[in-house]
Order: sequence, then C-alpha cells, then structure tokens
Amino acid sequence: MSMISKPIEPQSVVLDTLSSVDLSVPGSPSLIMRDLSEYATLPFIAAFDVKPYSEVQTPQKRVTYIGISKKTMPMLVELFERFKSSPEIYVDGTLETILAVRRHKISSFIFHADLRRQAYSIPMKLKYDCPVPSKSGKDLPLWKTATQCFLKCIALATPNLKQMDEGVILSSHIFFVSMIEYYL
Repeated sequence: MSMISKPIEPQSVVLDTLSSVDLSVPGSPSLIMRDLSEYATLPFIAAFDVKPYSEVQTPQKRVTYIGISKKTMPMLVELFERFKSSPEIYVDGTLETILAVRRHKISSFIFHADLRRQAYSIPMKLKYDCPVPSKSGKDLPLWKTATQCFLKCIALATPNLKQMDEGVILSSHIFFVSMIEYYL
C-alpha cells in the first residue's frame, strides 16, 4: 500500500485559496487560523484507504493528509505571528483552538468530533503513535513539528498579553492556567 505524504492537488488548491483570503477583513484571520488548525489534525481523524479499481489491478493507496498537516502547522505559526497583537485572537478562542486546551481523552483508537480543531495537541499527545511523516522517514516526526510550532505560538503570545487590556489578560490567564493543567 503506498502512502501519499505531500499535499495532493485538491489539498494544494485549498491552501492556495486560503492564502488568497483578504486578511484585512475583520474576523478573517481568526477564521483562517481555525481552518488551518483543523487541517493540521486531518492525518489523525480523516485518513482513509482508496479502494483499487476492479478492472485494473492497482495497488491500494492511503490518503493520509500528512502533507497538508506538515504544511499547515508552520503556516499557522506564521499567520499567528502576523496577528499576535490583535486582541480578537485572544478573546474569540482562536489561540485556544490553535493550542487546543480542551479536556478530552485522546487515544489512537477513539476520536471525538471536537478534536478536529486541536492543531498541536493531538500529535503531541499521540507522540510515537503519529503517522510516519514521509516515505523515507527523513522528515521531522509530526509530534516534533507540532511541539515546535506550539512553543513558537506560546513565545509569540505571552509578551503581547502584557500590552492587552484587563479583559483580555483575565481571559488569557484563565486559558493559560487550563493549558498548564491540560499538559501536566
């Protein structure tokens, strides 16, 4: 069975379309970051086998979404970096969606629909149960990519919180406390 580990054409079209969205429209950065968060989880919740055609003997293929995940994790960090000073992304749950501090039991066998918007926590929690990131095995494991991106987002978010008003700071404080509890 062969695996597809780079974004296939329809996935690339989706990413190209997201890149063309006007991010100056209020709310659009948050929506795009939430979508990218969901795409980063696809290898864990949506991979599937493509059945071979009966007329032609072709090897079975597996659509893994690993390529789109590898591409969206760093894109998410870049987009967050562009809008890190926007109070909106701290108040509307975007940061929480990216870093995914929702309390769910995560196992390699059971996934809940809510997990699709937990960009970095799923691969970090699964660690060695993550899908192989490439056919050659030379790419960084998905859990390491997720961990690096997670830490970059934390490093970008914390200094900006000092400059926010009290409502954003209180909301973020509650968020960070729950995040610490989640990962401990």
